[in-house]
Amino acid sequence: MTKTGKGGGRKTAPGKAAARRERNARPREGQRQHLTVAERIRGHFESLTRAERQLANTMLANYPVSGLGSITAVSESAGVSTPTVARMA
Repeated sequence: MTKTGKGGGRKTAPGKAAARRERNARPREGQRQHLTVAERIRGHFESLTRAERQLANTMLANYPVSGLGSITAVSESAGVSTPTVARMA
C-alpha cells in the first residue's frame, strides 16, 4: 500500500518495504556475497583489456590504499587514462 506523507512524498507500507529490502539483499544464484575489491579484480582479470589489466596490477600491488586516491591520481600512478579508471569503478 502506498501512502502520501506530510511532505507530499509517497511512502511505502512498512511490510512491503521490508520485503523489498530482504529480496534485494539476497545474493543471486551462483553469486558470492561480500567480495572484496581485490577478489573482484582477480575474478575478472582475464577478461580485462590491456589498460584495465595494467590498472588492476597497480591497484593490487598497492591494495587497499591505491583505491583511495582521486581518479586522476590513480590513473597517473597506473599510467592509464581517467576513462579506464572510471570503467573499473
